[in-house]
Formats: sequence, structure tokens, C-alpha cells
Amino acid sequence: TSFSFTLYPLKPNTTYYFRAVATNDLGTGYGAQRSFTTLQVPYYESLISPQVQTNPATDITEHTARLNGVVVEDGGVMGAARFQWGLTTEYGNDTPWQQGYGKGDEFFVDLNNLAEGQGFHFRAQFRVAGKLVSGSDMVFNTLFPLGPVTLVTDEIIQLLEAV
Repeated sequence: TSFSFTLYPLKPNTTYYFRAVATNDLGTGYGAQRSFTTLQVPYYESLISPQVQTNPATDITEHTARLNGVVVEDGGVMGAARFQWGLTTEYGNDTPWQQGYGKGDEFFVDLNNLAEGQGFHFRAQFRVAGKLVSGSDMVFNTLFPLGPVTLVTDEIIQLLEAV
């Protein structure tokens, strides 16, 4: 039976050694040691630069919002995504990095405990093999709280007019 395993991230111009190991009820067997050397310049640097896109926030309430982004180009290597957010374009808040994103992958983060009726700036970021790219700045506004709801009927209007 054949098998494979993908390794990432790997350092450029580095030799890696490996061998297969199989275990069953009769014991353990070891394959021959093999090696490979990664390229001097990673192909993702020589061909395509990574790119991330900030998408509009969704599911906005008085105190919550969902930030959305998509990896437009990964440069051929899986990477990590996150968001920066805050009251200004200085942001001041970073969400945790989410690993394992590649070209075309959408990602999101739900923010909670936000101030009501407030505007927030945010942008998506993507990090791959030492490169960090940012999407464009976007803004969302949390909702203002709704006051008490008053039901007005024709009967109430007639009573008020009679006064």
C-alpha cells in the first residue's frame, strides 16, 4: 500500500531526511532513509505574491459582528489568516491567527461585546512563509438599541382624540 504526507512550511535550501515506518502485530519495519533538498528561492516568491481580500462585515447587531475575508492568492503555500480591527485605521486589536488557508478559502471571525452604535474599522490579513499582506480597510457600524415598542391601534387613536 502506498501513502504520502505533505509537509509545510519548509525552509528554502534545506535538506530534509525521512523514512517510512510500518507497524503491525508482528512488529515494526523501517524503510530506507531518503532525502530531498528544497529550492534556493521558494517558488511562491518567484512566481506569485500572496493576496487577501477584506469582505463586508455581516450578522451585525448592537454588540456583535462577523468579519469576513478570502485568500485571493496564496503563492502556492498554505498560510494563516486573521483580522485587525478597532475604532480607527490604527486598529489596535488582532484576532488570533487561523492556520491552514489557501487560495480561494474564505474565513471569518465573530466579534462580541462591542459598543452599541459605534463605527469600527477592520481589515483581513494573510501570512505565508514570512510574508504578511493586508486587505483593504472596511467599516461597519453596530446597531443602536431599540427603545420600548408602543402598539398604536385605531381604538387608542379614537380614545386620544376624544380627550
